[in-house]
Amino acid sequence: MMVGAMSGFAQSCRMSLEEVIAAFARDIPLRRVSEPKEMAGICSFLASDDASFVNAAVIPVDGGACVVDVSGAAINHLGTSARG
Repeated sequence: MMVGAMSGFAQSCRMSLEEVIAAFARDIPLRRVSEPKEMAGICSFLASDDASFVNAAVIPVDGGACVVDVSGAAINHLGTSARG
């Protein structure tokens, strides 16, 4: 999903997709983007009997990005880099 969402943005910034993803990851407290298996893990838990009493919960699976403005910081940084 990240690749699909960021490909056009990377092109508009005249940067590689890897550079754009690295810019977003820099501001995530875990300093990386998630792996598909990490998304699958929470989905598996929520579909299991272990989550039978979980109801209307918001469970961020974002490496701590919700505690900082990762998108805003990355976009500001990338905008500045693209302008030279």
